Amino acid sequence: MKSVGRSVCFLSTILIVLCVGAACVAPTSPASSPIAATPPVSPLATPAPAAALTTESLIASVAAGLPPDAFEGVAALPLTVPPGQRPQWAIHSYGMRNFDLNPSPDHFIAIYAQDNGAWQELAQLALVNDDVKVAGPDYLGENGVTQVQIAPSRIWLQVEGGAGAHSGVFDLVSFDGSQLSRDLNAFAPSPGVGRVQDVNGDGQPDVIINASDPYVFCYACGVVNIGYIVYNWDEAQGKFVDVPLQDMVMGQSGHPGRAANNEAVMLARAGLWKDAAPKIVETQQISANMQSPSSGEAIDWNFGIIKLTAAAMAKHARNSGYPLLSNVFYGDYAAAVDLMRPYPPAQIFTATTPLVVGTVAEGWLPQLTQAITTSTTSALQARPDLAAAYFLAGWAEYLADPVKRLPQAKRDVAKAASLAPNDALYKQSAAFLAQPDSPAKLPTAKPQVRR
Repeated sequence: MKSVGRSVCFLSTILIVLCVGAACVAPTSPASSPIAATPPVSPLATPAPAAALTTESLIASVAAGLPPDAFEGVAALPLTVPPGQRPQWAIHSYGMRNFDLNPSPDHFIAIYAQDNGAWQELAQLALVNDDVKVAGPDYLGENGVTQVQIAPSRIWLQVEGGAGAHSGVFDLVSFDGSQLSRDLNAFAPSPGVGRVQDVNGDGQPDVIINASDPYVFCYACGVVNIGYIVYNWDEAQGKFVDVPLQDMVMGQSGHPGRAANNEAVMLARAGLWKDAAPKIVETQQISANMQSPSSGEAIDWNFGIIKLTAAAMAKHARNSGYPLLSNVFYGDYAAAVDLMRPYPPAQIFTATTPLVVGTVAEGWLPQLTQAITTSTTSALQARPDLAAAYFLAGWAEYLADPVKRLPQAKRDVAKAASLAPNDALYKQSAAFLAQPDSPAKLPTAKPQVRR
């Protein structure tokens, strides 16, 4: 992220660790204390006549204290403050930070108020970037800093910036009246890293970090493995905490929604999001009349997280560059197999299958087969009777190596045929693979560079 022009595979440096869904990318754990930074701007100490105290004069004064051409400009954001507090403004840099300067300046945010006829700086924070624990924006739009509501105890600012060729950086910064804190920082290979939204329906906004993997094949291939991390502000601890999917424990065995809740969570963890979504809706309906305030807490969080993820996966499966794999990620194995049905077994189980050749998956066979194998393994642990998953597992085994892994491919496809004896495709495919002549080995694919 030190150079704007470089293009790298950001998956190796992603700061996000997926805790929901299938494979994914990675945000930093929220900082438990403010991130130290050297202020880039000196406090304005020169009094000015009251008539001159405009945001334009403030912007001009702050810009004058910066190194020449450090940024494109400086913007001012009037803030909504808690009752009883004086008016305040957030000042922040915008544009591309100047990499020709040594050292290259970090984007910054400062809080100002008016005092005795002059602008007074109340706090300042540099959005530093160390490439290891915290990501700072290389680019920040003029409207890249906005005020959001998290908890009434502080003023909250959302920062949405860019880094490198097409990566995104997200920060939640708070002002407690005396200092600015960088409370949540995340980085991802794509823009749109985070957003503020009430996930569990309790009326308090939460934070959703996009932990998706756009590099399943290549960045431009249009195949994304979707995942999210949800954070909730814990006022007692004074920090954000991540909220995973939650089983209801043995102590809640009398709860009418416990079995359905735990099944929904099991399905989601197995990547069967299509099935998990209606099951968690059923759970919430079963539990609707429970009176205990704490009894539905896990259910409400699970409902929000599962519905959020399943809806995004279903939408992406409809618009994917390679819908067969996107349906696998969604857990809709029947829909994935339906895309194979127009072809006879001889065109499915072959090195030149039109299901790969001529699609965005061509040249990415190892990534395709590994993604299917990983997904089907998880799905079959949860649903061992899922015939479509066995069929896709066998196809992936065959494509990975139709000589060495042919025996396993035969077993998987035969298992699909035994679980769904009336399915003609499974039956015909099992018979095709059982023929005595072993298929020729697939040609070695040319190495691909992720971009």
